[in-house]
Amino acid sequence: MKKDKDNEVYFIGAKKEIKFRRNIIAAIVIFIIIAVASGIIFYQDRHVVPSHMLETVDVLPKNAKSPLFDGRYDMTAFIMWIKDNLKYPKGYEEQNAKVVVSFVIKEDGYIGDIKVISAPKNPIFQRTVISLLKKCPRWKPAEQSDGKAINIRYTLPVAFKGGQ
Repeated sequence: MKKDKDNEVYFIGAKKEIKFRRNIIAAIVIFIIIAVASGIIFYQDRHVVPSHMLETVDVLPKNAKSPLFDGRYDMTAFIMWIKDNLKYPKGYEEQNAKVVVSFVIKEDGYIGDIKVISAPKNPIFQRTVISLLKKCPRWKPAEQSDGKAINIRYTLPVAFKGGQ
C-alpha cells in the first residue's frame, strides 16, 4: 500500500488553474451575451420600423412659390407661432404626448383638410392641435410658376413635453 502512495502524482495548483479557466470562460460567455444584447438593442433603436409613413414631400416645380405664413413669413415663423400659441390641455400639464397631423394650405390661404396621422389614445391632445390650426392666420398660398394659387399639403409633428 505504501508503494501506491509513492507512485501518485500531484499537480500543484491544478485545481486553481481549472477554476481560473472556468472563470475566464464564464467571463467570455457573459461578455458575448452582453455584446449581442447591446447590439440588438442598438440596432432596434436605430432601425425602428414606423407603423405608418409620413406623406411624401412634393417638390415645387421651378419658379413655383411656397406658401407664406401670415402672408409674408416662411415656415419657420409658422413653427414659432405654433410654439407660442400651443397651450397644454388643463389637467394634463405633466403628460408627454405627440400628435402628428397633416393639413392643406388651400388656394384661398386658409388651413383645411386637417387629418390626424397619429396621436395618443386620449383625444384631448389632438383636439388641442386641431383647434390651434383652425385659428392659424391666413397664408399667402403656394403658386405655380404661372402664378396660379394651388393647394399644398404639409405634415406637422407636435410634441407636448410635460413638466417642463
